[in-house]
This record gives sequence, structure tokens and C-alpha cells, in this order.
Amino acid sequence: MALVSALTENAFVARRQGEWDRLDALVRTAGGKGLRALPPGELGELSPLYRDVCADLARAEAARYSAPLLAYLQALTAAAHGVVYGRARGNAAAARGAGLRAALEAFPRAVRRH
Repeated sequence: MALVSALTENAFVARRQGEWDRLDALVRTAGGKGLRALPPGELGELSPLYRDVCADLARAEAARYSAPLLAYLQALTAAAHGVVYGRARGNAAAARGAGLRAALEAFPRAVRRH
């Protein structure tokens, strides 16, 4: 059974590797600038490739493919997600946001208290 699974996994990888490589290239091009770094033609490719790699990850997990393949697909999916939906703000920006939120909550409490 392991031989059949290995052949199926190899066929799956051979069939999908081209699209994974293309998505990886788009993610690298976007880099830290996000979607603005991609020209319109490449921007149009990003969404379908992202959806496909998410589906590929689900298929690979359901088929119980090898850990290295799952790790690769998880990393690619996470990187593409960061480009499509934006990355989390840095610590300094998050700290400023938390400080502002605390001030907005503390001020009304102080007014009610006095």
C-alpha cells in the first residue's frame, strides 16, 4: 500500500508543481510591499492559484501524504495568505494600537468615576 501511496503522491506533485512554483514566484515578487508590487496581469493570477493551493493542501492532508509535502504546502499557503489578506502589523504598530485602545477605554471610565 505504501508503494501505491508514494506513486499517487508523486503523480500529484508532478501534476501540481508548476502552479505551486508560479504562486511562489508571485508571493516572492509581492515581498513586503504586498499586492501593490504585482502588475495587473500577475495580480489576476494570484487569487485562483491561492484557492488551488488551499485545495491541494486539503487533498494532501486527506490523502495523508508525506510530512515534507504537507509542510511545503502549509508554508506556501501561509505565505500566499499573507499577500492576499495582508500581513499582521508589526509590534510597534500593534503597541500603538493597544495604547490607543486603552486610552479610549480608560477615559470614559475616568469621566464616569469623577
